[in-house]
Amino acid sequence: MVNISGRFKMNDNQLNTSRPEIGQALREHGYFNWNVRQRDRIATVKVTQEEVDKFYNYSNEFVSRMPLSTCVLTVHGLKDNIVPPYNAAMFANKVPNHTLVLVPDADHNFKGKFEQVTKAVVDFFAKHEPNNYLKAISMGQGSSLVLPRWIDVEGARNFRDVGGWPLSDGSGYIRERTVFRSGHLSKLAPEGIARLKELNVKAIFDFRLDHEIKRDGIIKEVSGMTRFSYNLYENAIKSNEDLFKAMMVFLNSGEGFAEGYMLILDSGKKLIGDVFRYMIKELSIYERSAMLIHCTAGKDRTGVFIMTLLGLCGVDDEIIAREYELSNIGYFGKNQITIND
Repeated sequence: MVNISGRFKMNDNQLNTSRPEIGQALREHGYFNWNVRQRDRIATVKVTQEEVDKFYNYSNEFVSRMPLSTCVLTVHGLKDNIVPPYNAAMFANKVPNHTLVLVPDADHNFKGKFEQVTKAVVDFFAKHEPNNYLKAISMGQGSSLVLPRWIDVEGARNFRDVGGWPLSDGSGYIRERTVFRSGHLSKLAPEGIARLKELNVKAIFDFRLDHEIKRDGIIKEVSGMTRFSYNLYENAIKSNEDLFKAMMVFLNSGEGFAEGYMLILDSGKKLIGDVFRYMIKELSIYERSAMLIHCTAGKDRTGVFIMTLLGLCGVDDEIIAREYELSNIGYFGKNQITIND
C-alpha cells in the first residue's frame, strides 16, 4: 500500500490555516462551497459544518491494527503546508510494517519532484518479496494446503472453498472440500446443481431475509440436499425502518461495518449456533459430505459466519481478513475467477 501526502491528524485546524476563507464561510453561513473537478467540468459541492465536524472527528488509529502482511510506504514532502510532515511521522509510528520516505523541498503535490516520488514507489515494490509462497513462509504460515479455492458452479457467484487455511499454531489446516461459501443460488444452472452433487454438498444454509428470497427465489429442490432458511436478521429487523437502519450503518466506513457485523452476530447467534451443531453432528471425519453457506452476495452475513468459524478453529486474524477480502474478486470483480479442480 502506498500513502502519498496522507493526513493522519484530521483535527489540526489546517482547513482554517491554509484556507482562511473556508473558516470564514463556515462561521458566517454554516457551510462553504467546494469546487471540484468532475471529468471535464468543475462542480460545486456544498460542505456543511456538520460534515466538517465529521471529518475532524475521523480517527486513523485503526492503522495500528493493520496486518503485518500489508507493507505500507509513506512518501511526504518536507515543505507540505497543506498536510504538514508530522502526519507522515504519525503514520510511521502507528503502522506495524511501514517505510517512510521524506522528500526535501517538496510541496503537497511534489511539484518538480515527480521523479523522486516515482523512484521511491518503484524501489518499494521491488524490495518486497513478490513470491506469495515465500512471503507466507516468512510470516510463519508453513503448515497449509495448496488447493483450487475458486470453483466453477454455473449460475452461482463468489463460490469458493473455505478449507486449506493454516492454523496459527502450525498444527494443521482447515479441512478442504467440507465448507463452501457463495452468493445466492436462485440462478443455478443444471450444470451448477451437478457440480454441487460432485462436491457432496448435503446441506445448504440460506442466511437471507424473506424479501430477498421472495425477490430472487431459491434453489430448486435437489434429492440428497437439504436447504435451511436461517434469516440471521430475524431478531433485529422487524420492519422496513429496521432494515433501513441496519443497512445505513455500512455507509459509515470501517466503524459502520464493525457495527453492522456485530448486529448480524448478535441477532443470528442462535442460528449460527445451530449451524455449528449441525456440523458437529453431521460432518464426519470418516465421510466426505459437505455443506454450503450463502446469503445474497455471499459477503457480509456469510462472511460473519465464516470469520467466526475460522476464528474458533484457530486461524490467524490476518488470514481470516484475507479470506474475507476474496469476495471483492469473487462477486464484485469485473472478471470473476473460477477454477475447476
